[in-house]
Amino acid sequence: MSTETKYLYGIPYQDLPKYKAKEAVGNKVVPAHEGINYELLDEILSFIKAHPQTWVQDSWYKNVDPETGFSWVSVHTEEVTEENSCGTSFCFAGHTAIHEGFPSPPMNNTYPWTRQVQDGEDTYTQEANDFARDLLGLDYDQADALFDSENSLQDLDTMVQVLHLYPNIKGYKMDSIRDNELSVEQVVELVKENPNRWLENGQYDDDED
Repeated sequence: MSTETKYLYGIPYQDLPKYKAKEAVGNKVVPAHEGINYELLDEILSFIKAHPQTWVQDSWYKNVDPETGFSWVSVHTEEVTEENSCGTSFCFAGHTAIHEGFPSPPMNNTYPWTRQVQDGEDTYTQEANDFARDLLGLDYDQADALFDSENSLQDLDTMVQVLHLYPNIKGYKMDSIRDNELSVEQVVELVKENPNRWLENGQYDDDED
């Protein structure tokens, strides 16, 4: 099997740079977005919904053998049935990272997906999920909930809608959206009933519904 066919992300692995909406960040410091980056949040979700064969939530990215249709360097071996899914797929965080110019993942997903950042005279390692969280403008708990491996596509859709309504929603309550299969409408009612339980500082705008 050639290197070119080992990965596919809707497109061959070697064409991944062409997908990036932003130029490669290299080792530059990329400041975190101030507040939730709704434009990017919506753009990533829309791409995943339009190209579900490029999405898998239980791994930052996953590689599939095109000859067998099975993952070959994954903890979980699972059959991939979508046509053209013979290669790399990403979770929400992975999609965000690659879209925003983070270096392409290593050719083996048993290795960490990181980059070296040069900040003045200091150098540090940044992981893809941390980069994605910063660019999306989420807090740690919100990012943990959105990037959770158990999320379905419907869960992601609901969480993104809820983030639009309540940017100060507590991350662990976003987990309850998945765990209890809540709709946006149900979340709105629950927030009205007990804003302190759902929102940081218990504050929300009555006009948001």
